[in-house]
Amino acid sequence: DQPTPSSHMAGIVKLNTSTGLGTFTPATLTTSDFNNGKATVILNYPDGSSFRIKAQEGAIIGESSSINAKLFSDVSSSHENYKAISYLKEHEIISGYPDGSFQPRRTVSRVEALKMILLGLGIELSPTTDLTFPDTDSNQWYAPFIGRALRLEIAQGYPNGTFGPAKTVNRAEYLKILINSSGEDVSNVTEKPYSDVPANAWFAPFTAYSKTKNIFPISGSNFNGETGVTRAEVAETIYRMIVLRETGEEKYDDDLEI
Repeated sequence: DQPTPSSHMAGIVKLNTSTGLGTFTPATLTTSDFNNGKATVILNYPDGSSFRIKAQEGAIIGESSSINAKLFSDVSSSHENYKAISYLKEHEIISGYPDGSFQPRRTVSRVEALKMILLGLGIELSPTTDLTFPDTDSNQWYAPFIGRALRLEIAQGYPNGTFGPAKTVNRAEYLKILINSSGEDVSNVTEKPYSDVPANAWFAPFTAYSKTKNIFPISGSNFNGETGVTRAEVAETIYRMIVLRETGEEKYDDDLEI
């Protein structure tokens, strides 16, 4: 973070990593690249890796201390949803906030969930959409996502005529949207999929399907369907759906790779 001391270098500085994997753009620097002792480069590296930066000008070599890369400032490689978040970020399905964070525990609204699901599952959007709900705006960013969801009947409004775009989506609603978006069929159930999910509950078929396929990570015997879904849970469930689709496996397992 400190400016480079005044230098009389006549050649170029070559950048590389002495440990770990990484590539620089640009990979070489000259005196003209420095402004007040600082030069800006872009380092591409495998998320979660550790590395050392090596700078060499002729026979003069400088090396940084070990640097631990992070996917986001609040998502390290040890995060339980790291693999899913990393995959979705790499494929531009999700992004972080301007401060570099992902905020994995932050709950998701209905339109945020729709955006991530449709992008994650590669569903084409509606180019023009006229929304008729009193609480939606056809000129807002979410209009193509709601429009496509309505056309495909994977989401709908509420009995009072509203859509609730900013309303936090709960687990029960979210699973229905996710599974409907995937095109998978669910069957009625005769037994409780979870202790707090009656067999005749409207969302029981979706929770049963999720449990069978290991889509939504649940610890314990309760599903807690009214609980708001977090950004990390959205990333994890979308990733698991993608893995099942790509591998053709019947049930998600952490050892599956795509």
